[in-house]
Amino acid sequence: MIHTATNLWASGEPGESSKLPLSALVGLGMMAVLPLLWVNLGRVLGLNLKLVHIGILVLTLLILIAPGYRRRIVDFTISSRLFVTAACCYLGLLVCSLGWSDAGSESFAQLLKMSIYLYAFILLGGAFLGLRSSRAKAMLFWGGAAAVAFFIGFASWTYSQFGRSLPNEFFDALLEGNIAKLQFGIYLDLFNYTSAGFSERGSANWTGASLRNTLIGGFVLAYISMQIGRVEAYRLSPAVARLVFWGMSVVVILLIYGSLSRSNIVVFSIVLIVGHLPGMLHARLSMTRAVKFGGVLLLMSLGLLITSEIHIFGALAERLVAIGADPRLGMFDQAMTLIESKWILGYGVGAVLPGVYENSVHNLFLAAWYQAGVIGMLVSVAFYGIVLSVWLRAMITLVVDHDQERREFPWICTLPILPLVRSLVSGDNGNFTLAEWSSLALFYSMYLAYRNESRSALGTA
Repeated sequence: MIHTATNLWASGEPGESSKLPLSALVGLGMMAVLPLLWVNLGRVLGLNLKLVHIGILVLTLLILIAPGYRRRIVDFTISSRLFVTAACCYLGLLVCSLGWSDAGSESFAQLLKMSIYLYAFILLGGAFLGLRSSRAKAMLFWGGAAAVAFFIGFASWTYSQFGRSLPNEFFDALLEGNIAKLQFGIYLDLFNYTSAGFSERGSANWTGASLRNTLIGGFVLAYISMQIGRVEAYRLSPAVARLVFWGMSVVVILLIYGSLSRSNIVVFSIVLIVGHLPGMLHARLSMTRAVKFGGVLLLMSLGLLITSEIHIFGALAERLVAIGADPRLGMFDQAMTLIESKWILGYGVGAVLPGVYENSVHNLFLAAWYQAGVIGMLVSVAFYGIVLSVWLRAMITLVVDHDQERREFPWICTLPILPLVRSLVSGDNGNFTLAEWSSLALFYSMYLAYRNESRSALGTA
């Protein structure tokens, strides 16, 4: 649950007078470089050092020199204390399971990554509490747009280094409905290119295609960020902001649906529904919106008519229909069978399924049970339930008591959808990715600010 903290908008941080604290600027920068996941700066303690980790180091430094940021971190941690406590308990149980884990160095790498992500959640939450002014919310729009632009620019440059064109190959795969290329080929080439050539499968530098789900999640977060800050960005620079929004939205839609990732497609579809929920509930569709909606339906209809030429529609249908053959179902069945033998303690942190799958359990609850026993599973349920309960409270506010003038609030309510859905089917034992932790940090901070402002308005009325 979210609890009100005192001294919420404490001052004293460099950049405070400019209405955009330095910590908030660094947080937006981390969001902007989040999709550049394949860019490695080195290897430290078994983990790849990425651009986004530089932001974590800078925010850590700001804790030492910026009193305002320190106070915001304390306020954010207090406001999200139930969630942080549950996350720490789950992490603690996994640490205890090291005593009977056979995963070796992989177990330490997983624990280190989870600890860094939880720490980043707290740092980003304190940073995003600084996004309280209109200009700051407009910067959130530009941060989301920059994330998409950086990916397109850097990915295209990476492909050009070995004489290939990313846009050409991507659109060719869309036209052909090439499932293998869209799902894996494009991303494996992108993630594993180095100045010396391609990393070989099985080598220390090899990056699997599972990283694409974190990447696609970053696009979902970028789109939501643009929607949250869109009104203020339009107000400050209407022509440019509109052009950027619609251009980047088209790119995001192509990247998400073109990835053929079922879970991310479901997430993005729910995001679109929730974001437009007030307009649908209150039947306040203006003529402009009606025309836009009709245009979307027309384009979809045209797309269905020309599926013989553009096979991406067939590829999407094939992926959605084939859900019954998803290997995750076999993983879940095998995990339940193996859990029966060690249901009390589990197999230890980092344990993977043996045999044909030889992979982590792709579900938060089953993975927690498989690794840390029944107590780990119960803690993971509490951890997930806390996020779900806060999101449901936000949704009730949206449906029952939402101020229609606050047009960004529906999109704030979409932020937890990414981790809530993805953790049920994602790899890496269902643990939240950095994109999902960032999404939750933005949600907690902005929902807290929304509730406090609403209470202040009621108090002065």
